[in-house]
Amino acid sequence: MKKKEILKLAKRDFEKAWVETGKNLKNPHHDEEYPRLHFQTARTHPLSDTMAQLRQAYL
Repeated sequence: MKKKEILKLAKRDFEKAWVETGKNLKNPHHDEEYPRLHFQTARTHPLSDTMAQLRQAYL
């Protein structure tokens, strides 16, 4: 729908225009959804693991 058509429809029946234009919206990409849930996606850096092991050895 074009902007002018939407405005005319909104003047006649706002609720119908709201529903109809809502159908035109795209679903967000899964990275942009709210809330952003990330499970098991991160791993520690190997250098950080080595430093942690060295700290434990010296303590």
